[in-house]
Amino acid sequence: MTEGRWRRANVVVGALLLTLILIASARLPIDYDEAYYFTWSRSLAFRYFDHPPLVAWVLAASTELFGVGHFGLRLPALLSTAILFVASVDAARRLLPTAPGLAAELTIWGLAGAAMITVGYLPTTPDPLQGALLGIGAWALVRGERPFYLGLAAFLLTAGVLAKHSTALLFVGAMLGLLRSVEGRRWLLRPAWWLGLGLGLLCLAPWLYTEWNEGGATQFQAARVFGAAGHRWLTALPLWVGAMALTFGPGVAGAQLLQLAAGLRRPPGAPISALSHGAALHLLACLVAAGLGAGELNWLLPALVFGLPAVVVWVAGGPPRRLRWFRVFSLAAAGFGGLVLLHVIAPFLPIEPGKDRTLRAAGFDQVASKAAQLSDALGAKVWITRRYQAASMLRYHDRDRHLVLERSGGRRSQYDLWPRPSLCAGGTAILVLNHEGLSEETRGHVEALAPGLPIERQRAGRVIDRWWITPVRAVDQHFCGGPS
Repeated sequence: MTEGRWRRANVVVGALLLTLILIASARLPIDYDEAYYFTWSRSLAFRYFDHPPLVAWVLAASTELFGVGHFGLRLPALLSTAILFVASVDAARRLLPTAPGLAAELTIWGLAGAAMITVGYLPTTPDPLQGALLGIGAWALVRGERPFYLGLAAFLLTAGVLAKHSTALLFVGAMLGLLRSVEGRRWLLRPAWWLGLGLGLLCLAPWLYTEWNEGGATQFQAARVFGAAGHRWLTALPLWVGAMALTFGPGVAGAQLLQLAAGLRRPPGAPISALSHGAALHLLACLVAAGLGAGELNWLLPALVFGLPAVVVWVAGGPPRRLRWFRVFSLAAAGFGGLVLLHVIAPFLPIEPGKDRTLRAAGFDQVASKAAQLSDALGAKVWITRRYQAASMLRYHDRDRHLVLERSGGRRSQYDLWPRPSLCAGGTAILVLNHEGLSEETRGHVEALAPGLPIERQRAGRVIDRWWITPVRAVDQHFCGGPS
């Protein structure tokens, strides 16, 4: 295909993908994690159980300005994705001034080919916020010859820990990359770098203080990695490579591994060295986590986001077949992402509803509506459910009109730190469960006042699962003043 045809195809496919992302963002039901972080934004603090606090602060501002609805929750994710694309494109263009159009094209398809970005960045979670900060940080490093941008990079890569802990790995890797370059060592001697670092640490100070004194997200995440059940060192490498191919797309994953191998062996200039070492250290940490038996697909993503401008330079500077294969694989991966986006908009793929992650949180508005109707009829102020995901979905769709008493039934969460609603003997409540009858945590402490009302969660005519809404009365003081 000629360059002119490639460009026209890029415009058409890019416009189509952008349209699909916007429509899918409006159509994708509010996700479990998204609703969970929404509950954080109702109780602002420096310390949360699972992650640093930036996502709560951003959601609090967005929902205050744009309302507690789909738009208010989704806007931060959409803006973060847009910032990531714009910053990454400009960074690659500056690294490849002789072919800015090609640099922009490869960057766009490198990002669009990662379904974890085109689809995974739709909900507002810490991931798209971290992606935006890393995108700007990489762009600032590319312009690091000017003191302002060098200080901005140091600030974002330090304060960005407030989005996710893994930002610290990229910062340390970038420092190592600068140390390996003559130009980078000169940059590290400039006051701007240390001023940015100091301001970043100043932003982190309140969170670090609470983490040190009270424990929280850092302790939780460390336990997830080092306390994982069962090491798997023999299978860690193939799992790691496979996860990269799924997360980045096979073309970008292969290109990044080859680029890192070349860049780490013969360090290039300061910007590319910093980006390459940051990505390499992060990927190495993910490999170690896989060996320890921990890890999720989204853990790998910051390495792609931060290192992509360096990958684009490597692809563009190689033989024509390297460019050709990168284009083919990236467009194919973007096509897969587009297929998933179409499924989000109008589910059609033959996936069992209970295993379809795009449908997993659909229909909770129906459950919350029925629970509210029954509560109003009985005068019940408290709902009881299991697991923080269900509690958060109910709170969001009910807009916190009723108190939700979460009984763990799974891993610990922020609900274990918050005071729980009180339900004393004789008080009525609504039990909301995904099975009929009482839960293990409530059995012996409440009695059913009527048979449970079954509610099917549905979307686009697909039945996802069934929930039961049961009016109950407390028979003892177990939930009075919080759980014992």
